Amino acid sequence: MVKNIDINRRKLLVGILGIPAALLGLNSEPYIQQANLSQTDRVTFFEHQMATRWDVYHTGGTIRASRGLDTWMKEINGFANSLQGTNQHDRALVIVAMSRQLEGSVARDMMRYKQAHVAYQQAFRIARELNSPELMASALARRGVTLIQQDKPLEAITFLEGALTTIDGLNLPTLKGYILQGLSEAYAKAQLKQECFQSIGRAEHIIELHPLIQGRTQNLFSTASVAAQKGVDAVLLLDYKGAISQIDNSLITYDPTLIRGRSRLIAQKAEAYYGLGMIEESAKTAEEAFRLADSVGSSKTISRVSKLYMAMTQSSWSNERSVLELGTLLSI
Repeated sequence: MVKNIDINRRKLLVGILGIPAALLGLNSEPYIQQANLSQTDRVTFFEHQMATRWDVYHTGGTIRASRGLDTWMKEINGFANSLQGTNQHDRALVIVAMSRQLEGSVARDMMRYKQAHVAYQQAFRIARELNSPELMASALARRGVTLIQQDKPLEAITFLEGALTTIDGLNLPTLKGYILQGLSEAYAKAQLKQECFQSIGRAEHIIELHPLIQGRTQNLFSTASVAAQKGVDAVLLLDYKGAISQIDNSLITYDPTLIRGRSRLIAQKAEAYYGLGMIEESAKTAEEAFRLADSVGSSKTISRVSKLYMAMTQSSWSNERSVLELGTLLSI
């Protein structure tokens, strides 16, 4: 049985990657023909590869996720084109759409915002061709999150509300929760406190009512992410004590492999300490956030820490030892 599984794997490599059959001990022509004709196996292989790339993005960070991404995009586009007119074409287009969303997310983290928006627009066009509200909403939501990072909350609200409308009435609790988290942040950044609370409250309600199953759009939404979002919103609404408490509580259950997300939370905790005038705690927390962000190439969080440091240098605390040490770290 094990031998048969191994042979099947080698046949798949022959068909997908073009590895010479002889190198894998497959000298029989029927093996090669079967592998080449197995479109379903090939699509499944690419689906797994795409999911793995998303896992790398979430856990390994932006730098690792960006490696080979251009080559991957060319490969998967060519693969999808080769399946035109077959019953596997739509599945291949889903892979292309989600790969474009990954491309946009990587670009967003590198603060290449124009490139990110173009990638999301391409993802949306493919999703519309597929008539998939789920994929369309995910592309719109990620554009909204990008606009939040660009400090354009009102534009972000438009995209995020559009994403919610697109999946209205559909049973997509994880995606809907992800969108509502983004909306709460956009409202908080726009200082629309009541709307912020309503959005995050709706997200909490989803968790109470629905089992959270990861859909094909790779959106992170959980009890821990909602708690973290409440901390982020509190920072934006200048509730610094509440923010620190919320972020600390969320980090207890926050997935430790999501380093990029953790670095962002810790950076915003540093901002909250600064808002309270607790300069040493702020600087030390900012150091932790920087080290985590730097390890995964999260340019946005690194920029956030740098802005906080610049605020420190222009304050009465500019010569504090902790501030000087933070400056030394950032200059390395």
